Amino acid sequence: MPQGRSSGSIPFREYHRAMETKPTDIDSAYFEGWLVTGAVNDGLPLNTLVSTDDAPGALASGALDGRVVLTPASALSARSGTLIESMLNRGIDVVVYGAVPAVPTVERLLNLHRSEPGLGAI
Repeated sequence: MPQGRSSGSIPFREYHRAMETKPTDIDSAYFEGWLVTGAVNDGLPLNTLVSTDDAPGALASGALDGRVVLTPASALSARSGTLIESMLNRGIDVVVYGAVPAVPTVERLLNLHRSEPGLGAI
């Protein structure tokens, strides 16, 4: 993959809806924004932004081919999980950052398994 060819997904609509339904969850959106801002400031070669609403069209047109898609975990849902699966099937690399929600499709794609928290002293 050519250096400097990465795309980011900006879930503005998802952040807005999340704040409408549960404003106390602002910490997740704030953390994800802080994390990716730091990465870009430290040299992450991000050159394309695609809203989650426009991502299916970008995928279908081939605009994401040869790129690495960077997406915040809070934007993941069953719908976006299907989209990410389509990206992976096309050979597009996807990097997810943040706390992953409990969505079975997403957990399967990321090969995550839920378990009970550990007990006892560390």
